[in-house]
Amino acid sequence: MNELETGTYYSEEEVDRALVELMEKYAAAPTYGAQTTVTVSLNFKTLSAAGAEDSEITSLIDTILPVE
Repeated sequence: MNELETGTYYSEEEVDRALVELMEKYAAAPTYGAQTTVTVSLNFKTLSAAGAEDSEITSLIDTILPVE
């Protein structure tokens, strides 16, 4: 995801395209490590804090789509 954050985009379409390309790159060469279990409570509190670095949902996303 670092690649996405360091890019310069002039429209939402460019960001969308860059994200799809990045996800396709990860999908083309998946890396499998040890099995990981991430506990995520699904309630208003976790959903409203989803953008915070220390949120459960952010942890889940980082596990699924790791930052290089």
